[in-house]
Amino acid sequence: MTDQLPHNDPDLQLAREVGNHQINKKSLSDIDDPLINQLLTYKRQKISATPIDSNDKQQVWNRVASATQPQSQSAKVTSIFSAKSIRWAAAAVLIIGAIFSFVYLNYLSQPKIIAESQSTIKTVTLSDGSSVTLRPNSTLLGIEESATSHQYRLEGEAIFDVTSKPERTFQVTTALGKVKVLGTRFSVSSWGEQMQVFLDEGSVEVLSTQAQNPVQLSPGQSASINSNKIVTVSEKGNYKEYFDWVNGELVFENKALKDIAAEIEQEFNITITLPKSIAEDSISGQLPLDDLELALQDLELVLNGEFSKTGDQSYTFEAN
Repeated sequence: MTDQLPHNDPDLQLAREVGNHQINKKSLSDIDDPLINQLLTYKRQKISATPIDSNDKQQVWNRVASATQPQSQSAKVTSIFSAKSIRWAAAAVLIIGAIFSFVYLNYLSQPKIIAESQSTIKTVTLSDGSSVTLRPNSTLLGIEESATSHQYRLEGEAIFDVTSKPERTFQVTTALGKVKVLGTRFSVSSWGEQMQVFLDEGSVEVLSTQAQNPVQLSPGQSASINSNKIVTVSEKGNYKEYFDWVNGELVFENKALKDIAAEIEQEFNITITLPKSIAEDSISGQLPLDDLELALQDLELVLNGEFSKTGDQSYTFEAN
């Protein structure tokens, strides 16, 4: 994806207008803009508070000329700038600097898309040799990649196999929290109403967006962050439940139906509506993920009901 400067941005238009007025020697008071009005007010206050003495001004320029000329030469330097033009040039520099800082922060420094999986599983190798396997309909964005820090943002779910480099930190952020890697292999999901982390090897720290202290996981442990930003740790999670989608299946053990539905939604980029009466019920089993219709049919048998297609990408379940 290529970033482009917003040429019709009002701040850039203001910078051009200031430049044109300076070139044509027009008064900036003709520009109807709050920032310009504030600068003009500031200018009037400074002029009234500190009158400029022409002799002092000339002395300043004489000192500049003396300091910049070789001692063995004598030269006469004539000031070609007035104090007024210097003040206006400084104001213009401040305006343009503020405008381009705004443009950089809002357009050029945004996270860059590293990989999108679309409807299939996709594996990408990062600049440090680490590999990331994205679940279908997931996106990995790069925030920073340097010798001492690698920071990424994940939308969806992915398995990270991180190259061990003690001299740099590796961090993955989602909407609900972040994972700081200490050299490891782990899974992160951010679909549904929670973020889940499962540690296979090594060590990670999990931190919610509102927590003060991180939770450190050991291999086999998992952590989840719900919409209330609460971190919970589970001991010895089922490996297959976190890496099952890589093998084209969904494995669940005493898992709530709403969470199973959310996982199917992520896998196939659809929306599923369940009756509130069964959404919290837990079931165990496995479903194929290579075909949506087949997965829904198997789930219908387990739940004793039927899924109806209510839109291009939406389904509703009704019990028999």
